[in-house]
Amino acid sequence: MTKQKEDLADFRREIDDDKSFQSIRTKLVVVCLIFIALNLSGATLEEVNTFIFKINVNNHIGLSYFFIGVISFLFIRYYSCAYPHQIQLDKLWINRFIRDYNVYYASYSQNYTSGLLSKALNFDIEDEPGIEHPEYERDGLYKRSLVYLTHCKDENGNDDSYTSRISLTDFKRTENWKLWDYLAMRGYELKYSTEAKIRYREYLDIFAPYLISLIALVSFFSVMK
Repeated sequence: MTKQKEDLADFRREIDDDKSFQSIRTKLVVVCLIFIALNLSGATLEEVNTFIFKINVNNHIGLSYFFIGVISFLFIRYYSCAYPHQIQLDKLWINRFIRDYNVYYASYSQNYTSGLLSKALNFDIEDEPGIEHPEYERDGLYKRSLVYLTHCKDENGNDDSYTSRISLTDFKRTENWKLWDYLAMRGYELKYSTEAKIRYREYLDIFAPYLISLIALVSFFSVMK
């Protein structure tokens, strides 16, 4: 089994074993589906059986706002549980993206770099060994960077290191890195992110509740018009 498949298998076990995430997701989806069914079918709740006593429901508008409040609460709770998994899931396809030889390749032993992102470097790899295995950092819709460790000596002569960052939106940093190189890089990024959304069932597991919540809200406001 390859390292990428092992990482994906570990991630799947991590999601399946996260009981808090599973519980909140189930509650959010069930509440949203009930609310969508009530809104789209025109059905009304006449009474609620709590197994102790029965409650007659007369204020259906108030009930709808109650559902909105519950969905909003569960949505916030779900986001807090799902966000770490979203970050981890993104790292899986980003690692595949940055290891594509067409995107980036580096060998410290051979003092050699190639691929699209090598154009953004204005130094030799032997001067910055950490660039052999950089991380690809996204910041918003536009900003992209290569992040790596720079090794050095401190004032006492001991080994030290710090994080260095190469901005991929700085087109004046080197003559070789141009806007069209950046756009080509974003094309590769789009390819890998889209492929991941299609291939990984975890994307549906994580993002489906967001979509269902949105549909529930839209169904409510469409009925209210």
